[in-house]
Amino acid sequence: MGLFAPRKTPPEVVARLNAAARAVADPAYRQKVLQGVGVSEDEISAVSPERFAAFIREDHDAYREVAAAAGIVPR
Repeated sequence: MGLFAPRKTPPEVVARLNAAARAVADPAYRQKVLQGVGVSEDEISAVSPERFAAFIREDHDAYREVAAAAGIVPR
């Protein structure tokens, strides 16, 4: 899970959003929310915005390969 912001969002704004997201990561609240959406604690981690961006790029690249192998082309 993560937050998204427009591509050219200033780094200081991204840092503030990241700090706020981490601040609300109270374990009891997080557990309640996660159970509500069917996600286990093992499936999440608090990472930096840069690491999350890398994760999204890697995931995107992997699915691009799967789509290409299946003959699916973007519109």
